[in-house]
Amino acid sequence: MVPTTTRFLREVAAKYGLGAPTSFEDAAALPTSEFFNLLEDYYLNNGLYWLLEELLLTNQKSNFDNRRALRNPAHAAVEFYAGKLWPGQIDRALPIVTENQQLLDPVKQIFAWSNWGATKQVMARKFSMLGTILIKVNVSTDLTRTYLQVIDPRVIPEYGFRLDERGFLTFLRMDIPQEKTKAGEETTWWTEVWQKVQGVGVTYQLFIHQEGLNELDGPVMTKMTGEPPAPEMADAFLPFDFIPVVFIPFRDIGQHWGLGCYVQSLDKIDEANLLATRLHALIYNTDVTWALKANARDAQGRPLPAPDVQMQGEPQGTVVKVGGLKMVKLPGTSDLAPLVPALDFASLMGVVKDMVNEIERDLPEARYYRIASETGGDLSGRAIELLLGDAVDRAVEARGNGETGMIRALQMALSLGVSYNIFKGSIGNFASGDFELKFKDRPIITPTLKEIFEVVKLAVDSGLSIESAMAITNFDKTVVDEVVAAGERQTVKDQANLAAAVLKAQAANVPPVGQEKTNPNPNPNGGNAQ
Repeated sequence: MVPTTTRFLREVAAKYGLGAPTSFEDAAALPTSEFFNLLEDYYLNNGLYWLLEELLLTNQKSNFDNRRALRNPAHAAVEFYAGKLWPGQIDRALPIVTENQQLLDPVKQIFAWSNWGATKQVMARKFSMLGTILIKVNVSTDLTRTYLQVIDPRVIPEYGFRLDERGFLTFLRMDIPQEKTKAGEETTWWTEVWQKVQGVGVTYQLFIHQEGLNELDGPVMTKMTGEPPAPEMADAFLPFDFIPVVFIPFRDIGQHWGLGCYVQSLDKIDEANLLATRLHALIYNTDVTWALKANARDAQGRPLPAPDVQMQGEPQGTVVKVGGLKMVKLPGTSDLAPLVPALDFASLMGVVKDMVNEIERDLPEARYYRIASETGGDLSGRAIELLLGDAVDRAVEARGNGETGMIRALQMALSLGVSYNIFKGSIGNFASGDFELKFKDRPIITPTLKEIFEVVKLAVDSGLSIESAMAITNFDKTVVDEVVAAGERQTVKDQANLAAAVLKAQAANVPPVGQEKTNPNPNPNGGNAQ
């Protein structure tokens, strides 16, 4: 079956009259990597339609009508996910929860070795932009570190991977271009081939060549189909039973690849850009913005031609300066008429705005920054969450998919660390369930401090300790410890003040508050009450 992404490229080519392929073989020849390039072009925005022409054209005529990307929300949508999935410092962005406390230090060490504090943001952007991301687990050449590496899906050929029912890879091929060391040098490619042989183990092969993406052919692999190598051809079986790469879809729709955040809106984005471009063209439709107009007539009533006024040569009496400005002196009843049409710009802009609003219905993530700018940041986190409920729901789904993949990659890294004796002490093993971990739940839209304090107060008034109340609102443990310690110091101080008051009262023979002697004869007349 032709993947959805390849079918899309074919439809894009047909839409713009660019000679779309008509057969399965032709469609399959359009690599998915080009579709990913297209999505990246929408995100980067500048020169989008020039790049589209370069992507989809050979020597054929284009039909882009000099279109410009003037109303393109793709960048804003991706940045919404970059800012909301895993923002900030690693400890706050990905707080680990596990019953096996021995895992905490190794996981933090893996994050540090992977530079994950910065790399997670690269993952968030490519994840939401391209719809698919891979995390590869590596071991350093000196066998002292295990680390995570984000892999761009463009290095995978069209049918270069297979998954089992659990979502684990059973076959993977990656064609990875290496950086050139000097100008004019031909690109060198590393083709990695991983295969899991059921009941036997995992094989790995590396081919270094200059054939290009998806071009390595021969007895090892059939081009495009991703046929695995025979086990006897493998270099060796590895000392673990999994391919150390995790395949993560951003939005899983049951297709070969995941779906990016704005794929469903590309047609509408193109239409909005076309409307905006044509509206601008109506305003600036010519290099000449003024016309010299003659109103005079000759003796027979025939209109006279417009006078010949030379601006470049500026003959005597043609141009005068008034207040630093150059003014044209026109003869007789001549005047200058503007060529810019008197358009109802506001009404025409309304058409563009309607299309942008339609895009935001499909792409609510793009609405976040507009709401923030229009309200001046005065809305509470709860109010924003209500306004962006659909965007928050999508972010929750994306975070869940991404973190499931991260956890699987961490478990692989821990397993490799145990296999190569990288971690000190005993941390257990995956088969025994010792590597069970998750990330703590946290909101997509961060609440304001006022909202957080209100929740803490409500929890304390309900009977929770201040420590528990602050923990459920995701305060850092050091802050919680400081507040608890301050409370204990205040309690000690209050107790000391009370003790001092008691001692002072006893010294003055005055009963302390609450210990006053009762009057045995409460009758105001001095007698016993009857």
